Amino acid sequence: MKKLILILLGLGLFFMVFSMYYANKSSRLIEQFQQDTFTIEGLSNEAENIENRLLSLEDNTEVNYPHLELNSAQFKSIKNCLEIYNNLGTLAANCDTQMVDIILQDYGEKNYIKSIIGASIAYNAITYNHNYLQSLFKEDASLANQLSLNFINRFRNPERLQYAYTKYKDEILTMLPKALYNRLFKNQVTALLNTYEEIESKTDKEAYYEEVYLRAETQYLHSKYWKTTFWKRRALENNDQICHKILLDINNYYNSL
Repeated sequence: MKKLILILLGLGLFFMVFSMYYANKSSRLIEQFQQDTFTIEGLSNEAENIENRLLSLEDNTEVNYPHLELNSAQFKSIKNCLEIYNNLGTLAANCDTQMVDIILQDYGEKNYIKSIIGASIAYNAITYNHNYLQSLFKEDASLANQLSLNFINRFRNPERLQYAYTKYKDEILTMLPKALYNRLFKNQVTALLNTYEEIESKTDKEAYYEEVYLRAETQYLHSKYWKTTFWKRRALENNDQICHKILLDINNYYNSL
């Protein structure tokens, strides 16, 4: 009888510890899910905020554009640009820069960066949206996408890219939990870092690039070789080293968590 009681007591303690472990684990998973959901909603809102600001430029002729606070000089500048855009179907020289400058004054650079991150998420599956960047380069890109491309192009300058990353990285990296980063961006970051190392190992980089470009063109495999062509474009813009440094820093940050 005593032996049976001890066995039952042992089983009781085992199941109690077992239940506590999984209750604690479930609690952490729920907390992580809530944090990820909050982050996703925040990024989605930022993407929607900037989209509203951009679309309000295209769809309105009122002095007070929805979602934008403009003074009379800013309104005049945007109005002139939009008149040309509506007549010709394209933005006049420097109009995209003028309009983005005005939006940044109202919305802020950090929020615009968050909106770009938000726009690159496929929310139906919570994965990276591979079509987002491609949509910015289409000949028939919307006015909103043309302005977003102008904003992104500003960071092709390595000094400005480094400055922005240093200024905003703590908040943005903290905002994006590891589980969500792993789901959205880890594969792309890892692939780019591995490809960079592969390119660096080549004795004749230019010959390697030419071989890859030829293969991509003749076999219609641009999507397969996007990692290599990415680094070739960065080399041409002279920002490949800073891009590698930033990607490596992001990778190391999440690996340390």
